[in-house]
Amino acid sequence: MYSRREIRETSIQFLYCSDIEGGANAGTLLDAFWDLTQESDQVALTKAKVKALQHLNKGRETRFAQLIDRQDAATAHLSAEPEAKALSQSQQTIIRLESQWQAKLDRVRRLFNPEDQEISSELEQELADFFALNQGLIQERIQYHHHLSDYPYLLEKLAPFTATVRSLDRISERVSMVEKPSKFPEKSEVSHLRNAEGKLTAFREEVNSLTKNILQKKNTIDKVIAETVTNYKPERINPIDRAILRLATYEIMFDQSIPPAVSMNEAIELARRYGTQDSSKFVNGLLHSVHKAHATD
Repeated sequence: MYSRREIRETSIQFLYCSDIEGGANAGTLLDAFWDLTQESDQVALTKAKVKALQHLNKGRETRFAQLIDRQDAATAHLSAEPEAKALSQSQQTIIRLESQWQAKLDRVRRLFNPEDQEISSELEQELADFFALNQGLIQERIQYHHHLSDYPYLLEKLAPFTATVRSLDRISERVSMVEKPSKFPEKSEVSHLRNAEGKLTAFREEVNSLTKNILQKKNTIDKVIAETVTNYKPERINPIDRAILRLATYEIMFDQSIPPAVSMNEAIELARRYGTQDSSKFVNGLLHSVHKAHATD
């Protein structure tokens, strides 16, 4: 999991970005901020998903070819049963969607290069379309089995075709596992995807929660900073220093789970890393004054 240090550093970055004069407000900025901040992690996750698709779909071409081979016999049986029109239409829809499914997966494979440092928008769109198509196929297979249950006398005649439909449905389940691994906690095949996705989501939630709390109390925090810095408004403080001070002041005043000394020391380190030459001294002095005047018991 991400460390507390990484959570605080990313929170500082967001507070800084949301505080730029004339910039977007925090709510509008959030998605764009995460797209940029987690870009490399998202690229790694997307690569892992495409690789998993390639691995888990081995043998699918053989099953698809089998479905096509058995199509004519199934169609002949259904043509002899005009009342089974809905079942016949469902069969044809499955054939059409299965063909699109295979073509879409082949397209994803051609676009994917594991050596690329970025994921192209075209590959992202093809992958999204592929997942959507897979869900559509799952629903159409359900409809096929539903219609087939209305004609028990056709079960034996359509058994070869139906068996292949079921075998392809198992492939679709694997794709669903790759798309949303968190919905399949018992599947070890996608545990690496589940862990990576969970890590990104948890980190995002931690930072969002922290920055939301800080921004909700921003006016109170800024008032304390203004009272502590004689004749010096928060708006005149270096933007990075201001973000660090807002975070640490929030922790000192409102977060009893963190010892004030820890908050102050971490803020000083952040100031050394991201601020100016004088930032650490300025942050140190101001936070000690805040602590003395406003720390919770």
